[in-house]
Amino acid sequence: MLKTEPIREGDVVLWEQEHEFGRETKTLIKGLVYKVGMVVGKITSGGKFTEYNNGLSDGTEAAAGVLVALPNGSAEADTTTGPNGSDADVTGVVLTKGPAVIKRQDLIYEGTMDAADKTAAEADLLLLDIKVVDAV
Repeated sequence: MLKTEPIREGDVVLWEQEHEFGRETKTLIKGLVYKVGMVVGKITSGGKFTEYNNGLSDGTEAAAGVLVALPNGSAEADTTTGPNGSDADVTGVVLTKGPAVIKRQDLIYEGTMDAADKTAAEADLLLLDIKVVDAV
C-alpha cells in the first residue's frame, strides 16, 4: 500500500539565504484548513493572514508569502467550525521575504484560482524576492 506524506517545510522551500531571515510568525484567521505550502495574503483590515485570493479586494489579492510551518510541526491546521476544527485563529510561520526559492509543484492555492491567478501570485512573490521554480 502506497502512503502519501503531507507536504512539509523542506518540500516547499528549496533554498533560502538565511534560514530564519525571511520567516515571520503570523496569525491565520479561523475558518479554513491551513496546509504547509499554502500561498497566503494579508488582510488589510487587522493584518491577519489567510489564503491568497486574486479575486478579492481585501488585501488578500496580493500574495504576501507562503505558509512554511504550523504549530507543533504539523502539516495541517483545521480552523473550521465543527467536531474536527478548533474554531479559532492559529499562528503559522510564513516565508514573507527572500532571497528564497520555492517549489511550484508544492504550492497550495484557494480552489478557484486559475493559471492567471497563480501567475499573478508568483509575480507578487517575486517582488518579495521569493522565486518560484519547477523542480523535480
